[in-house]
Amino acid sequence: MTNRIQIVRHRYGSIRAIDSHGTFHHFLLNDAMQRYRAIVGAERLGRVLGICCKPWEIEILAQMPFDDIVLTGITDYEQSMRRLCEMDSRISFHKQNAECLDFATQSFDLVYCKEGLHHLARPILGFYEMLRVCRRGAIFIEPNHTWVNRLLQSAGFSSSYEHHQVNMGRRDNFVFRFSPDMLVKLLNSYYLDSGYRLELRMGWLSSRYLCDTSNFMRRLWSLAGWTAGCLPGSRGNFMTAIVIPGKSLPADPLSYASLVRSAETSEYHG
Repeated sequence: MTNRIQIVRHRYGSIRAIDSHGTFHHFLLNDAMQRYRAIVGAERLGRVLGICCKPWEIEILAQMPFDDIVLTGITDYEQSMRRLCEMDSRISFHKQNAECLDFATQSFDLVYCKEGLHHLARPILGFYEMLRVCRRGAIFIEPNHTWVNRLLQSAGFSSSYEHHQVNMGRRDNFVFRFSPDMLVKLLNSYYLDSGYRLELRMGWLSSRYLCDTSNFMRRLWSLAGWTAGCLPGSRGNFMTAIVIPGKSLPADPLSYASLVRSAETSEYHG
């Protein structure tokens, strides 16, 4: 089977319309969910797992036709999340580590995570866990790695590390940035050539320059970002990835000793 990979940029008008932190985040989630629903083409969306979700994300997910909305995090959920769980019987919260989820393989129709993977000490483990537990699709929104962003980091306009975050062990975290090439390699390793689908929507997005600033600054940043996105290898600093699984799934990870025991048991019963 042939793997399908599509990469498009956010339209200038969409980025230009962002004028606050609320519209910034709502735009990313709503755009991702609309495209996902168009791909799967189903009235009911089944079970969704939301990793590291904020209350505003839960409110948006609750407006969609999910049968169950399962949330995970590493801290006790705050009062606003408790209220949402009490108001909607579909919503539940589980304290879990995104690098090692305690859920069965393919137990959720959709797995969603926005700006959570780059807080992990092992972001790729978190990414593979999302793929493991999803059945119909996975959506994640993360920073994108480009040569332009490296220049911005050198000039102090973009951060390499984040401090005082809610992470495992209360550590600071490196801002891990994925890239289209990296994602293709990771997906090829996981699904082989079994017909997975990857849709990437990319653009230059910044809460620092698009939110709660003057109209002139928003226009300037939007135009500069759209122009930079025309350069080779620099479509944007943010990516929204939608992964539709392939057919060839690897076995769940096991230690070598467990593999040996499993093989010995199979031979014995055979």
